[in-house]
Amino acid sequence: MKRVHTILTFGVALICASCSSPDPAITAVTVNPTVVAPGGEIIVSVTVADFELRDPRTVGGSHGLRAADDGNEHSDATDYPSEGHFHVYFDTIEGNPLQLDCPDYCMHPGFTPSVRATISSSAAVGLHKVIVLLNNNAHMTLMPHIRGTADLTVQ
Repeated sequence: MKRVHTILTFGVALICASCSSPDPAITAVTVNPTVVAPGGEIIVSVTVADFELRDPRTVGGSHGLRAADDGNEHSDATDYPSEGHFHVYFDTIEGNPLQLDCPDYCMHPGFTPSVRATISSSAAVGLHKVIVLLNNNAHMTLMPHIRGTADLTVQ
């Protein structure tokens, strides 16, 4: 009888392992225009899969973002691993993301599929990468990084 119990337990573990949620993904990143002057503005559009871009007003907390490590228990006790927002970077993810400006209906950038980003006035002329990283509601970059890129020319 014990042998049957062990086999059933193993079988249930295999079934549950195959039931896990798919990992979030960035399926497309586009910039418009694709050629811009230093200090210019672009629209960055992002398409995601298995991840919901959430308006901060629906999440709660300061700007709708939970403190990354505030030491408090949250009443709903969930980290919302499949929802959050994105940040946009220029050439590297080391350092601060680009300054974003929401469309008029958005209170915080990265929660809508398209945002305006300003390229630094000191950006070098040439080909660059616009990098998008997904972040959870605790304002922490998902690990491992879930990223997408688009090419941009500064001239």
